[in-house]
Amino acid sequence: MKNKSKISANTLFHFTSSSERLLDILEDTFHPRYCPEDISTIEKEYTEGAMPNYAIPMTCFCDIPLSEIGDHTEEYGNYAIGLTKDWGIKNGINPILYTIPNTTASKTIRALADYSINLPTEQYSKELFVNMTYLSCFTKKYIGKQFKDGKYKDELINLYNEREWRYVPQIEKITEMKIDLIMPMEVFLNPETKNSWNQILRDGCKIHFTPNDIRYIIVKEEKEIVSILDKIMQIKARFLDEEKKLLTTRIISMENIRDDF
Repeated sequence: MKNKSKISANTLFHFTSSSERLLDILEDTFHPRYCPEDISTIEKEYTEGAMPNYAIPMTCFCDIPLSEIGDHTEEYGNYAIGLTKDWGIKNGINPILYTIPNTTASKTIRALADYSINLPTEQYSKELFVNMTYLSCFTKKYIGKQFKDGKYKDELINLYNEREWRYVPQIEKITEMKIDLIMPMEVFLNPETKNSWNQILRDGCKIHFTPNDIRYIIVKEEKEIVSILDKIMQIKARFLDEEKKLLTTRIISMENIRDDF
């Protein structure tokens, strides 16, 4: 499908705060980790500003055009890898559903979850409830606050502007790894358990890509490009020499993006 609109990019970007993390992705691919998410808009009792009850295993992307990426980098960092949307769709990455409390959409999701509990056949009830839980992993508040370092930031923002796409491991994969789809916050706030579950995700749930899937490798400053280029050439396990050369043609700095886009 040809996309003529400039409202969204044809690339899925994953932003991070350091060159080390960027190189880690190139060398070891993506893998989900548990992140807190406020899904209170689809809960029966909605309380504005309440602590998230759960953390969800996810890897997040956005399809914001590079010309509009400035505000996003302030929150998520000036380093990024951009991959084709075709790659993302093939790997089950999906735009999330932004919800508003007490609207028909959010009430309907909650009603379906309640309905699943009361089904007469236990098997069908469990299957529906599990699938409704999985659906909730792709929801996010339309307006809310960023949750970071164990607390909410003060500023109320339009989260819809993040244009988030999300990867969440399939239920069958989560079951195979013997971890939970949704991690209670009391578990998430225990560093030992959280790190253990994240390591299980890292070992057992990688999201692979090839150099042909990559459209951009973004670094913060122009002066970092040579260093990143050298480190890419040192990656041994994943890429052939010709593939590494292809990757080096994808590097661009955030400095140039702000000047030229």
